[in-house]
Amino acid sequence: MNKIILALLASLTFTCFLGAQTAQQPDGWGTVAAPYRIANLNNLYWIAEDPARWNLIYRQTQDIDAAETSSWFGGQGWPGIGYGLTPFTGHYYGNQHTISNLQGKYGLFGNLISATVTDLEIENGSITTSAGSAALLAYSARESYISNCQISGIVTGSGHLQGGLIGIAYPGTTIYNCGSTATVIGTAQIQPGFYSPAHSMGGLVGILESRAVLDWCYAGGQVSGNGAANVGGLVGMLSGTMSNCYSTGSLTGNGYFLGALVGRCNNLGDYTITNSYYDLDDYTINNEHQITIGALPAALFSQWLSSNRSLDINDFLTLENGRYLIQDEEDIFPLMAFGQNAGFHYRLTADLDLSSLPGYFIPLLKGDFDGGGHSIANLNISSGARTCVGFFGIVHDAVVQDLQISGCDITGGMQTGAMAGMGTYYSRFRNCQASGTIHGGNMLIIDSAVGGLIGYAVLAVVDSCQSSVNISVSGNTVYKAGGLIGMAEYSDILGSYYQGTIANLGIHVGGTSPATGGLVGYADATEIVACHTQAEVSGELRVGGLVGKNNSLITRCHSSGTVQGTNEAGGLVGLNYEDGEISKCCSDAAVSGSTQLGGLVGVTYGSIDNSYARGAVSGTNQVGGLLGAITGYYYSWGSLSKSYSTGAVSGSGAQVGGLVGSTWNSGYSGGGYWDIQTSGQSTSIVGTGRTTEQMIFPHSADTYVGWNFDSIWAPDYLHQRNDGYPYLRDTIPGSPADDPTAITLALRLGISPNPFRGNAQLRFSLPQSGDCCLEIFNLRGQKLRSFQFQGIKQGDHGVDWDGRDESGRKLSSGIYLIRARSGGESKLARAVLLR
Repeated sequence: MNKIILALLASLTFTCFLGAQTAQQPDGWGTVAAPYRIANLNNLYWIAEDPARWNLIYRQTQDIDAAETSSWFGGQGWPGIGYGLTPFTGHYYGNQHTISNLQGKYGLFGNLISATVTDLEIENGSITTSAGSAALLAYSARESYISNCQISGIVTGSGHLQGGLIGIAYPGTTIYNCGSTATVIGTAQIQPGFYSPAHSMGGLVGILESRAVLDWCYAGGQVSGNGAANVGGLVGMLSGTMSNCYSTGSLTGNGYFLGALVGRCNNLGDYTITNSYYDLDDYTINNEHQITIGALPAALFSQWLSSNRSLDINDFLTLENGRYLIQDEEDIFPLMAFGQNAGFHYRLTADLDLSSLPGYFIPLLKGDFDGGGHSIANLNISSGARTCVGFFGIVHDAVVQDLQISGCDITGGMQTGAMAGMGTYYSRFRNCQASGTIHGGNMLIIDSAVGGLIGYAVLAVVDSCQSSVNISVSGNTVYKAGGLIGMAEYSDILGSYYQGTIANLGIHVGGTSPATGGLVGYADATEIVACHTQAEVSGELRVGGLVGKNNSLITRCHSSGTVQGTNEAGGLVGLNYEDGEISKCCSDAAVSGSTQLGGLVGVTYGSIDNSYARGAVSGTNQVGGLLGAITGYYYSWGSLSKSYSTGAVSGSGAQVGGLVGSTWNSGYSGGGYWDIQTSGQSTSIVGTGRTTEQMIFPHSADTYVGWNFDSIWAPDYLHQRNDGYPYLRDTIPGSPADDPTAITLALRLGISPNPFRGNAQLRFSLPQSGDCCLEIFNLRGQKLRSFQFQGIKQGDHGVDWDGRDESGRKLSSGIYLIRARSGGESKLARAVLLR
């Protein structure tokens, strides 16, 4: 009898426990004509109980209080509908009803695929999980339609994705007219030196993938992203389309990309943001009012919101010949609003002075911007924002041309540049200049980059641009720092120039290292052609007069100045990595440091040909006049051919050579030559030593054997061009051929004053009467203007040049080549134009 009683008690206890999760089949058939009618929590759990029910059609008919879910499954809470390999593929129509107080590790749904969820409110929900994704409606949605859904409550996750509504919206998903006031908290930890785009959280959506759409939505809750790399008030990571959306509230976080509207946009994707904003004067990021994508001043945001989320650009800017005119400093505000629209293009009609607008910049530009040769002066930004800082925060698939940033003073975090923090997805920069100072922030991440013109360029073209921005980066950081571009990937850099000082005290942390270059800090899968630097460059590791770390093609480039680096430092390139190719380049920069130092390259795993170095090199170990070390591993074997060095080489330790300091696993061929007299070194592990007399014109027959003196190299006949050593014909565009018949003539050319502002006198002297032509080129060898003189007499002549091109357009600051030609003679001089 006692056993029977005990069995009955156990049965009753088990029944009571299960009663907390009683499944009750709802009325209906789950079809379009007769959907299942969800009237209570038991009906709702009936759906969750059996995966066979996750492809049917449901309509909610009553508000549901789900408070008791807090005690379900031993405190695990609501189990979710659709997960793993069996997603919810049905349709759930909320019918304007509410599910309140839902609690657990999962949202109402888990995975949605080809599903529909509409007209539903989840009120005061609570999700706490350590799983990968957390959100109140569903942690993922693919090819699904979600509309008219409202969310409130709290989402707390220590995984990699959090969102108020959806964790991740995959391609094919549309989210329309939804909103969230939920508090979203991420607690995962970020490892210094690494970055994962998957670590994202947003007030509404964690990640919005490509071909996913977010339209007429908002988020108004508190977002705390102490643990996510990308933290956004509305969306954490954006690759899809956002339109007619806004965010309110506040955001805190130690993530790398923080934004009131969007944390981060996909650099390589054609994302779209239109007509989407937040109130700059109300929204706070880490208790500060910060400009990120979508920022609008309060008055403009209020006007937009009260006008049914609508602003007309024609109410603010004048349209002329297809471009909206930026005529004064006040036009910066509508440019902040409409710059995100790819259909609008702009032209600057006057010089602007932003000293009265400290901290203001354009966070996103997707339409073309013609500077018209004008300047933006006194751009002053000291931003707590961690990414995309510059006059344009991001330039995405747009053209910026003929624009100068003058006298900037910027302190930023990741991706900081005077012209643009980031230039992405086929953006193009033509004939742009920058001057001033930039300071890098305290960043410990692989993608941190600061550049004089652009912080980070990916899939971009930079053509005929110049920078004289002085750059400094403090210690305990990891930055790619470059005088023109901090970091360049899959880009083209053509005919561009840097002159200034770069000091990068960054350190190696975790999976990344700093890199510092006179032109580019780190170049990967990029082409750098006909570029020049005259710079003082210093750093800890991977320091170069042109590029710090190179995994790209560099050709017809030249560097001068000084390079100081503890390890892997070179006059042109610090580290030439496995896919790096250096051809027809030269450097006369002086290099100093400790280990793996070279007059041209510190260390090469890649190839070097037809190049030379003439600067002095001093260090400790692995020091060479051309290369500190040539090395290789696995499938990457460094190679060197048809190159030489002449600079003084000194090293207090081991492996010091006139041409190359050391080799390891290298597959070099062809070698090169070094001057044993000027270098002070009689030996080298690679190459052949020659006396000065054997190397200068007329060089000995056994020197430069097999070198191409027809189209690549040229002899210095009178020892005036390169002290008698061969030089590269095409390294400096626009240079006249150095042939003996021209050099013996007495044509002279001078420029006064030089440098000059406004006008300069171009003076020339003819040895005999005749015709003369003065031609002005940019550093790419493109002719900008010419002056023709016919039948003039022997003697001195001159003409005033107003710093304009043939069409009368004012040229920007920079170096220009002036060539005089008369009777078969030619003479070249350089003019420095200052604005």
